[in-house]
Amino acid sequence: MRGDLNARLGEVAAQAPSYATLVVFHTAVLDYVPDPDRTTFVEQVEQLTPIGFAQEGLGVLPGVAARLRQQPPANTAGYVVALDHHPVAFSALHGGWLRWLDAPHRRP
Repeated sequence: MRGDLNARLGEVAAQAPSYATLVVFHTAVLDYVPDPDRTTFVEQVEQLTPIGFAQEGLGVLPGVAARLRQQPPANTAGYVVALDHHPVAFSALHGGWLRWLDAPHRRP
């Protein structure tokens, strides 16, 4: 689907079947979105679904970065993988590796 990320998110999410668990997944996209629009996107995801899954650069989502209890692997470029704004792993830019964090987030 084409269009503005924030303008179309609700419309696209509404197409999910009512019996399905909606998961919003985004990878390496928010670095290209201005800060105010990032905030809008994060707020929309929080309102739409209990499950948000992100793979973004280290400083792209400040709430995720603030929850990190360890640093990414030395001398590597990568992303932080987060579930519901809680970091769960570090990953390679294009999926070459994944390193789980010591204390993974568990859904209640």
